[in-house]
Amino acid sequence: MRVSIDAGGHAAWRATVPAFLSRVSIAASLFVRGVTGLYRLVVRTADRSFMRDLGLT
Repeated sequence: MRVSIDAGGHAAWRATVPAFLSRVSIAASLFVRGVTGLYRLVVRTADRSFMRDLGLT
């Protein structure tokens, strides 16, 4: 009896963890993409204004 309950609990835990991890990884990748996009945008605008200030463009 105890073995079957343990096996069932373990199976349920095994099913829950990958779903949770996949959600976390998706959220992390989206966050990283957002941060990189913002960083690139800031760098581009900073580069443009810097070049403009130097009179190169």
